[in-house]
This record gives sequence, structure tokens and C-alpha cells, in this order.
Amino acid sequence: MEQRPFNRERFLLRLVAVVLIAEVSLYSFGAGVCAWRGAQQLVPQGGLCTRLDNAVHTAFGVALNTLLALLGGKALSDSNRPPAP
Repeated sequence: MEQRPFNRERFLLRLVAVVLIAEVSLYSFGAGVCAWRGAQQLVPQGGLCTRLDNAVHTAFGVALNTLLALLGGKALSDSNRPPAP
């Protein structure tokens, strides 16, 4: 069996994808619970559900910036490599 070299960029992009999927799942669950509790009027005004919106906005911004930085780094490293003969 032939050993392939470790592909750092592919690993990082898959890791970011896993993190994004985990974030979406976690925040979707939180939004569902907030919506359910809000429908039953069990959530106080300005409570945890209000802060969830700000947390989602911040988390997606950070994740998107990370992904763009990784892709930008990949593009820069590819532009610095000499062309293949």
C-alpha cells in the first residue's frame, strides 16, 4: 500500500468544516429550545435567548474569518511555489 504525504491544507479545511457543522448544530438546538420556551412564555425578557443571537453572530464571524484566512494562506503558498516542469 502506497503512503501519501500529509496534506495540511486538506486537513485544516476538513477541521474547519467539522467546527462549522458543530457550531450550526449547537446553535440550531439552542434556537429551537429558545423558540419552544418562548412559545410557552417561559423565557424572561433579555435572558439567555437574547444573548444567543449575539453569540451566533460572533461565532459565525470568527469561523468565516478563519476559513478565509486559511484559504488565503493556501492561495499565497501556491503562488510562491515554482511551476512544475
